[in-house]
Order: sequence, then structure tokens, then C-alpha cells
Amino acid sequence: MNEHPFSAFIDLISLDQQIRTMHQTITNLKQETESQLSEKQKIVDRLEQFKQHVHDLKKSVHEQELAIKELDALEKQKKETLENLKSAKEYQPLKKEIDRLKQEQHDAESSLMTTWNKLETAQKELNEQTAQYSSKIDEFHTAIAEQQEKVEALKADLAQKKSERPAKETGIPQEWLDKYSHMKMQVEDPVVSLLDDSCSACYYNLPNQDIIRLRHRAIVQCKGCFRLLYMQTAMEDTPSEESAGNKE
Repeated sequence: MNEHPFSAFIDLISLDQQIRTMHQTITNLKQETESQLSEKQKIVDRLEQFKQHVHDLKKSVHEQELAIKELDALEKQKKETLENLKSAKEYQPLKKEIDRLKQEQHDAESSLMTTWNKLETAQKELNEQTAQYSSKIDEFHTAIAEQQEKVEALKADLAQKKSERPAKETGIPQEWLDKYSHMKMQVEDPVVSLLDDSCSACYYNLPNQDIIRLRHRAIVQCKGCFRLLYMQTAMEDTPSEESAGNKE
């Protein structure tokens, strides 16, 4: 063949790196979406707490108003009884009961006023938080929608890249493919270049026989980290007929 299989091998590695990057990007986008969904839910829950607080205060106001009306009705009933009272013996106890009801009314009205003030403050805060949170929730919706669009686009590109992979393996020695397939499951950089007669990943010093093979455009496996090694300068040279067929 005119082209050394190393070129095809590098193309395959480049494709796999693109595929791995796409997978990682999709994972990152999904994690970001999950994080934003979580933050959005916290805002929704917080807003619901404000709403529930206002609801509880409104309920309390309603109950206190009913209690005051009942006290008022009871006081009127006692006063009518007092006006129609014929026995002086019963007057004083009834008068005390009416005074007690008046005091209860006063206390209830004071408590109602306090609750009304709390309700007005809570309602104002709810209105402010609703406006603020609604804007934030809209931002989350927009960001999440954009991320989902990116994920779908990446999935389409990923499917296309994967469909190209079988053709990329054409012309690559099966031994290289087998070792590469095994190593890429363990490390992100299964194929690295030689650096000063050492593996550029683990810095293992290669024996002379491996250096010679690398100079003849072979690919050897590092005995230190088991990555596949190549010599950049040798691969960049125009291969001779002999070295073009040299492989591990």
C-alpha cells in the first residue's frame, strides 16, 4: 500500500477522541441540566413556601374575624339579658361576664390587627418574590431548552461519527487494533509518541531493540504502561519500501 497504516491509525484515534469528547460534552450538559432543574425546583419550593405562608395568614385572619363576630354576638346577647334582668342578684355576675367578653374582643381585635399587618407584609414580599423568581425560572427554562437542543445535535453528530468508524479501521493491522481497543478502555491516551527514547506518558526507557523498530516506523507497546508507542520523526519521514511494510 502507498500510505503507511499509521496514518489511518492516527485518523482512527482522532475520530475516537472526537467521539469521546462528544460523549463527555453530552454528559456535562446533562449534569448541568440536572443542576439547573434542581435549582429551579428549589426556587419553586421557596415560592410555594411564601404562598403557603400568605395562605395560612389569610386563614388565620378569617378565623379571628369569625371569633370576633361570635364574641360580639355573645356580648349583645348578654347585654339584652342584662337589660331585661329583673333580679338584682344576677346583675353583678352578668355584668362581669359582659366585661370579660369586651376584654376578649379587645384582645382578639388587637391580635387580628397584628395578623393583618403580617399578612400585608407577607403579601408584599410574595408579590416581589413572584416577580423575581418568575424571571429566574424563565431563565432556567431557556437555558435548559438550549442545553437539550445541544444534546440532541451532539447525539446526531455522534451517531454520524460512529457510523464512520468501521471504514476508518481499513488498512490498519489487526494487532494494532486489538491492542488499541484493549488500551483505550483503560486510559484516555492509549497511543503516545516517543520522547527522548522514553515513553512520553510514563517515562519508561525503551530498550535499543524497540528504539530500532520505532525508527523503522513500527508501533511497539510500552512495557511500563502498555500504551502503544510510535516515533513521530520516523512516521513523518517518507517510508522506504522495506519500512513501509514494517509493523509490530
